[in-house]
Amino acid sequence: MKLSEKIWLTRKCRIQASTRLERFDLNSKIIINYYSLFIVILSLYSLVKPDPAMGISLTSASILVLVASLFITSRNFKERSISHKQCYIKLDELMHKVKDSEENNKVGSLSTLTRSYASVLNLTENHSEYDYLKVKYYSLRDKEYLAIKKIEIAKLFLYWGINTILLLVLFLLPLLILLL
Repeated sequence: MKLSEKIWLTRKCRIQASTRLERFDLNSKIIINYYSLFIVILSLYSLVKPDPAMGISLTSASILVLVASLFITSRNFKERSISHKQCYIKLDELMHKVKDSEENNKVGSLSTLTRSYASVLNLTENHSEYDYLKVKYYSLRDKEYLAIKKIEIAKLFLYWGINTILLLVLFLLPLLILLL
């Protein structure tokens, strides 16, 4: 695989990682606000119909939401997304220089650009396997060197399925608790 192809693939993976982290950031904010609203509504209801068991449950739920919001905040989804974005912008600039060097057979320049590629990679955390598989899956028609195996497709859809189910459970959990 040529250096320009490696950079292209890494850039696409970083774009995917940035998008995934932005989505995590938004979803986590929505879920925290959703649970907080749920607790406020139940607290107001408990003022009308006092119940000691509900008071204890609401206190426990408030503590859990606080702990979850602290944990989610510590994951720095937004900052990590921005870091990936800065990385893929630098990779785009580098890719154009590498393509020029490859087309003009500038071997000395390519070794310098390879070192530049390595230093850009060190600026941020690596993308996930999910990001890589998603890029491979959606780029299959354009890039022959990105052949994806059936097991990788299965992994991709397993990741997607687990994330979707988890999100649904998190949204439906308060409603299920109300029904019980």
